[in-house]
Amino acid sequence: MLNVYNDPEKPQNGPLSIKVFDYIQWDPNLIEKTLIEKTGWIKPENGLSWGYDCSLEPFLDYTYKKEFGISTVGLYFSHLIRDGLIDRDEAMKTLEKSEDDNILKEKLEKVFDFLEIPQSIRAKFYTTQ
Repeated sequence: MLNVYNDPEKPQNGPLSIKVFDYIQWDPNLIEKTLIEKTGWIKPENGLSWGYDCSLEPFLDYTYKKEFGISTVGLYFSHLIRDGLIDRDEAMKTLEKSEDDNILKEKLEKVFDFLEIPQSIRAKFYTTQ
C-alpha cells in the first residue's frame, strides 16, 4: 500500500480505471489551444505550459540540472522532440530560458524562503564537490 510506484490494488467490484492516453495522443499544442478557447486560460509568460503545481518544482529542476546537466523541462522536451510534437530549435529556445542558472537559482531561493531554510544550509546546497 505504501509503495507509490505500484498501481494501487482495486477492489474486485471497484471502479474501473481508464487511461486516457491509451486512446488519444498526447498533443500539448491541442491541449493548450483547447484550454485557451474553452476556458480563457492564458499561457505562462515563459512559453512553457507544462508543469505541475508544486512549490518544490524549482528545487527539482535545479537539482536535475546540477546533477545530470538537464532539468525536468529538458527531459519533457526530449520526449516531445522524439514524438515529433515540437522541433528541436523551438525546444532549445524555450529550454535556454527555463534552464538559465540565474533563473533556476532565483526560483529556488523562493522555495528556500518559503520553507525558511537557513542561509548556512543554502550555502552548502550551492557548493559543488
